[in-house]
Amino acid sequence: MVFGGSNEDGSPKQRISLDNEFRLNAPEADDFSDDGDQGSSLNLGGNESSSDKNWLTSSINTAAQSTASGGGRSVPRSSFQWIGDDLENPSGKGPMMFGNSKQKSSLRKSAYQSPSSPLHSGASNSKHGNSSNNVSFSSTTNPPNNPTANHNDKNRTNTNSNTTNPQLSGATAAASSSNNGLNNNNASNATKQQIEQQLQSSQQIVAQAKKRSKLRKCMIITGITVIVVTFAILIAAIIVLTTDNDDKSSSNSSTTSSPTASNNIRITDSPTLSPTNPFISLNSKTLQSIYSKQTIRCGIQIGFGFAELNETTNEYYGIDIDLCHALAAAIFADGNPQDHVEFVILNSFNRFVPLRDEDIDVLFSKTTHTMQRHVLEPTSGVSLTFSVPYIYDRLHLAGLPEFVECVDTLVLASRESSNETTPLPTNCNNMKICVLEGGTHATILKSIVPENIPIASVLFQNQLYDRFIDGNCNLIAGEQYDIAETILVNRGYDGLYEVTTQSLSQEPLCMVTRSDDMVFSDLVNWILQALFTAEDNGITKATAALMGTTDIFGPNSDSVFQDAVAAVGNYGEIFERNLQTIAPRAAVNTLNQGDTGLIFPLPFGDLSTLGEELSRFDLLRIVQERGVLRCGVTERPFFANEDNGVWSGFDVDFCRALAAALFGGDATKVEFTDLNTSNRFTALKNREVDVLARLTTHTLERDLNEPRTNTGLTFSQPIFYDGLTFGGVPAFVQCADDRDITSVSCRSLKICVTKDTTFESQLMDLFDADFMISRDSIQDAVLGLEDNDCNVIAGGNVDVYEPAVRDNGFTRLYRIGTKRFSRDPLALVTIEDDLLWSRFVYWVTMSTFYAETKGITMMTADQMPVVNVFGPTFTNMFKFAIAAVGSYGEIFERNGGEFLPRDGQNGLNQFLSSPQILPLPGIL
Repeated sequence: MVFGGSNEDGSPKQRISLDNEFRLNAPEADDFSDDGDQGSSLNLGGNESSSDKNWLTSSINTAAQSTASGGGRSVPRSSFQWIGDDLENPSGKGPMMFGNSKQKSSLRKSAYQSPSSPLHSGASNSKHGNSSNNVSFSSTTNPPNNPTANHNDKNRTNTNSNTTNPQLSGATAAASSSNNGLNNNNASNATKQQIEQQLQSSQQIVAQAKKRSKLRKCMIITGITVIVVTFAILIAAIIVLTTDNDDKSSSNSSTTSSPTASNNIRITDSPTLSPTNPFISLNSKTLQSIYSKQTIRCGIQIGFGFAELNETTNEYYGIDIDLCHALAAAIFADGNPQDHVEFVILNSFNRFVPLRDEDIDVLFSKTTHTMQRHVLEPTSGVSLTFSVPYIYDRLHLAGLPEFVECVDTLVLASRESSNETTPLPTNCNNMKICVLEGGTHATILKSIVPENIPIASVLFQNQLYDRFIDGNCNLIAGEQYDIAETILVNRGYDGLYEVTTQSLSQEPLCMVTRSDDMVFSDLVNWILQALFTAEDNGITKATAALMGTTDIFGPNSDSVFQDAVAAVGNYGEIFERNLQTIAPRAAVNTLNQGDTGLIFPLPFGDLSTLGEELSRFDLLRIVQERGVLRCGVTERPFFANEDNGVWSGFDVDFCRALAAALFGGDATKVEFTDLNTSNRFTALKNREVDVLARLTTHTLERDLNEPRTNTGLTFSQPIFYDGLTFGGVPAFVQCADDRDITSVSCRSLKICVTKDTTFESQLMDLFDADFMISRDSIQDAVLGLEDNDCNVIAGGNVDVYEPAVRDNGFTRLYRIGTKRFSRDPLALVTIEDDLLWSRFVYWVTMSTFYAETKGITMMTADQMPVVNVFGPTFTNMFKFAIAAVGSYGEIFERNGGEFLPRDGQNGLNQFLSSPQILPLPGIL
């Protein structure tokens, strides 16, 4: 069958043909050009010969007539998209899937439709055929052969569409004869009855034909089933016979073997012929699929430094390529990650559907983590899961200097509190901006640039550069690695060129996975964390064995971190290899050493996306209908304090922010439960509390499988950065800081620490158990210090802070150590099995960061944006949260004040001007 149409001049429109197997042949990308109405849609018609009509029922004759005259349905472009073009393939031959990095697999094309598309197959796996030029679509109806389909729609005819049923023709003739020869009513009635009988007869014939058609289909299906079953029985018999022969051979004393013995099929303890999956205990369907295929599929977007093709070696390289290889190395552990990778080339406007449809396992494609995508990505209709950012980028404009100055003026004006419009020089009206379609950049530009300035969207990165070089644009928008001057020079540009000093947005780029397999998402995130940790500890590709082993992913996959670093090196090595020559490594993409702020809000994205109605099983709805939030806290100075039933404190305020967001601004609808380190996770799992807001460090073990509850946990963005510090009797504090247990004055060192905390496990790495005393709480630890059971206490900033120690009863000379021995990012915690609730908690927390960066306070909370993505009930959730407790800065100041000065990592990283990468604890 041929789907097509014709233009007004009689020439054929771009066409898509379906052969006998319903395979869709991909059109050239140039045929999608917006040349008026001719290219705005795909016209679907038909071209069936008379023999083809035998498989059509009479009920669609009308449609066949319309088809024969060149009619048909029109499918909008938005419902029929192609995976993006290779930037080195300007002819636009379309979507490309590549096998491994050495290009062993053949070129393939793929198409994606929205679920509402008439051609949507409904089965994602149908797009994984081996054809190099088409995509298979499943269908229950097989059209007949049509080898002579005419491709000129204007000239083709269809005689069948005008041919009537012969029996119906006879009935009409009989009616005419009767009407001419008979003049009385009885004769006329008899003729009508005769016509009705003949009509009924023809209908019965059609019904019988349909029954015969169904019978033939049933016979064909039955025949195929018999063949398949017979073939399966035959294979089983061969396997059994082969196994018997193998058993006999193994019992034979002869040392000779058959030269074909290695080709025999053997039954083993495993039910599958694929290699044993070492991650089988993790119950991850994605890992199981990857292992069965022996391939991980990574969605990438061509871009300098991120994913490029070396035409000499025919291999891909870039930071995204290295990260994909690191994942493959960790999963397969055979030292050849390049043999287990398939790269799928995507574009920014259709990258999420392949991830949803499981056509890729991990999405790179320079994707920014936004709230909209985290909760409900609109093009795919699903929520997505993001790793921590591996690149913090910024949106800039670049081009001719006079227009770059115009943009800097606009950006600075947009940051002013005044609502007055800043007048621009006249020449600024001549700005012409080109931007890549499908991402967040166009939306951001439209919020800053005046409406009279034209903004042209292009599909591919190379078009962006070409439009500027050709003079069609005098500014191009992109992130720093997309618009670096080096790229334009390499493409032949030798004119004036500058980049704006002011950034228009912050773009934290992450690896993206599906939200229906959190085990795999956790693995992806922690492989990235391993690369950060390796750099932090000076471990390189050559010394990867120093990464140690872990059993967190199962007993047979203990070398995942070693294998990842051995394959690609640490994060610094990867950056140096791929991005340093394009743009130097900015401070924001370096490791934070503890002396600069880490508080930074991730972007919200498009706030107009409307979320779905809540299910009665969603915890978000359950909590709202219950009418009260249950929040787990731990009484501790600064964090949580109870006075006659009234709670206050840093952690308490975050609980109140959640309550306000939930209950229309009422921050009092909270029940606080005082938990200790031993029962906090059990209370969360048993739903005794909805969220933990109590001094809990985000670690590898707790993320994947908290050992007390055997449950994976989800963490918000850290709300407080802490670390192991010592305090106590001055002389012994110096011993602890120096880790000196051999000097005469230090041999009696005794350190009290709270049990079942990360501080306890960290202390075990520093000192032998003989020098440690575990206590039930920090209050007990301070009591031990007062009673001389110990001479040093170990804990976080607040634990050892002198005013807090004095409040707990210590009266003698006291000193705080100068060193910090760990990084402990404290966060709000939820159970991993309810993603919508976890994301609600995550983004309410993030709203307090956003408010501080925008200068929004409790008094100006109405300036917070409206939110639609959680559904119509929560549109003002951010306004209510900030009105109740204020911005992050207000929360810290209200509870800390002079008691706990705000410094170091708890400061604001306003414009991402200082290091933002922090390895999470638990790997080493």
